Amino acid sequence: MVARETVLLCVNRTCLEVAEAAAAAGDVLMDTDAVSKAAAALPPPAEVAGACRFLRLPIRFQAEQEVNAMALFHLLDFGSGFDSLLLAKSGRDAAEAVQYGLLGMLLHGAPVDSRHWMEAFSGEQVFQFFGIDATEDEPVAGLPGVMLSRQGPLGAFTGKLKETMNEGGRALAAAGQPSLGALVLSHLDGQVAAGQPPSAAALVEALAEAVPSFDDRGMYRGTQVYLYRKAQALAQQLHLRFRGSDDRFKFVDTAQLAADSGNVLPSILRRQGVLKLSDSLAAAVDGGQDLQGDEREVALRAAAVAACAAICRAAAVAGGDGEPAIEPWQLSMFLLRQEEQCTQRLRQGQGQAQDQQAEGEGAGATAGAQEASARHVACGTTAY
Repeated sequence: MVARETVLLCVNRTCLEVAEAAAAAGDVLMDTDAVSKAAAALPPPAEVAGACRFLRLPIRFQAEQEVNAMALFHLLDFGSGFDSLLLAKSGRDAAEAVQYGLLGMLLHGAPVDSRHWMEAFSGEQVFQFFGIDATEDEPVAGLPGVMLSRQGPLGAFTGKLKETMNEGGRALAAAGQPSLGALVLSHLDGQVAAGQPPSAAALVEALAEAVPSFDDRGMYRGTQVYLYRKAQALAQQLHLRFRGSDDRFKFVDTAQLAADSGNVLPSILRRQGVLKLSDSLAAAVDGGQDLQGDEREVALRAAAVAACAAICRAAAVAGGDGEPAIEPWQLSMFLLRQEEQCTQRLRQGQGQAQDQQAEGEGAGATAGAQEASARHVACGTTAY
C-alpha cells in the first residue's frame, strides 16, 4: 500500500512544482550558485535553531487559554502589505497591530474563547482593541473649513480583521468546537486516543479543513499550490512553546514544515541573489504595485519556500560533520528574525533623526535621516 502524502509534503511538492514552472516562464528564477553561497554563510544549526522562539505574551495563562491566544494571533496574522500605512498611522506594523489588539482583548477580559463572541465581533471592536482609525478627513468642496470623514485605504485591513474573526466563529460552530484552542486540543487528544504520534502535518490539515482562513492555497498557470502559511506557523509556535512540557506538542514530523510563505522572505532571498525576478515583475515590486490576486505573487511565495528547502539541503551537504540539519521552517524563522532586528534598528535610527531635526540640529538631522535611509535599503524592509 502506498503511503498517503501528508499535507506538508504536498506543500513542499507543489511549491517546487510552481517554482519550476515560474522559472520556465521566466517570472522567478532560483540561482543555484547563490543558494550555495547562502548555505555557506549560515551559522551552525544550533544557532539557527536558537533563533526560533515562540510568541511570548506578558500574561499568565492556563494551557488551553494560551493555545487559544496563539491560535487567534495566527488566525489574524495577515496584512503585511499595509505595513507602511499602519506604521504612519499608529507606529505599528500589521503583526504588531494584531499583537496589540490581542493583548487589548485579553487585558479587557474579552471572551476570546467563545465562538459566539467571534461571530458577533464588530467594526467598533476592531477600533476599540486594535486602535486603528481607518477614516480620513477630506475638505468639502465649496465649504471652506468643513471636513468630511470617509474610509481610507486601511479600511480594507480593518474590514478583513472583522471578517476573519466572524468567519472563524462560524467555522468553529460548524465544527462543534467552542474555541480555536479547543479545536487544536481536541485534535491532539484524538491523536493520543488513536495511538498516533503527535504530527504537525495532521494538525495543519485539521486546521485547514475546519477554518477557511487557515486554508491558504493559490494557482499559478493552472497549477495549484498549497501553502498553509498560518496553520504551519501556529504548529511551529505550539511545538516551540509546549514541546518541553506536553508530549502532545512534541511533533515528530517538524522536518516537513515548510519555510514561511509570506511576502517578506522573498525580498530577503532576492536581496541575497537567490531569487531573480523578471524585469516586469521586478518593476512591479520596486514600484510598490499591489500584487494581491496576481499569479506571480503566488509564484514568488512558492519560490521562496522551494529556495529555503534548497538552501537547507545545500547546508547539509556542505556541513558533513554529523550536525543535525537545519529545517526549512527554522531557516525562514532565523532570516525573518534577522530582518526584524534590522527593521527595529532602522526605526530607532529614524526616531533619532526626527528628534535631532526637532531640536534644530540641521546638518546632524539630515545626516541621521540619510543614515536611516541607508539602513532601509540595507534591510530591504519593503516586501518582496
